[in-house]
Amino acid sequence: MATLESQYKMFLEQNPDKYHWHYSHWLSWHSAKLRESISRIDPTVSDDFQIGPDGAYEHAEEKQYKTKDMGKVIIEYDRVEEAEELRTALDGHKYKHFIWELDQKLRSVHKYGAALQGNGEATSEEMDVCYRLRDVIREMLREDDLTIED
Repeated sequence: MATLESQYKMFLEQNPDKYHWHYSHWLSWHSAKLRESISRIDPTVSDDFQIGPDGAYEHAEEKQYKTKDMGKVIIEYDRVEEAEELRTALDGHKYKHFIWELDQKLRSVHKYGAALQGNGEATSEEMDVCYRLRDVIREMLREDDLTIED
């Protein structure tokens, strides 16, 4: 990175109409531009600090990998009717979580004999139905090459 003095010289070379500016004038202008740019940046609060022999520092290695792996998705639609399909696509993770929770509820009824609703114990018929429902759900997921495990 260039020093302030070399930045000042480059500024004068690129802006010959400002050649009459003194270093202090340029420094005030440059500082104001930096403050303006910094004010547009959203502050980031991190709780990922670690204590090392030289004091506290922010652990940044993982963040570098996370940002490199992030992709960008652009979804465009032309008609109002497509908005519902878009909403369904964006809510996919909610549907997955819902099915996972249902599967866990059916599992607890079958495996531990917990009542399907409320307190108490499940009957053997309830336990059998929950076992069969879990099988049906898992088979349907397999047919569509979907998984709720992750």
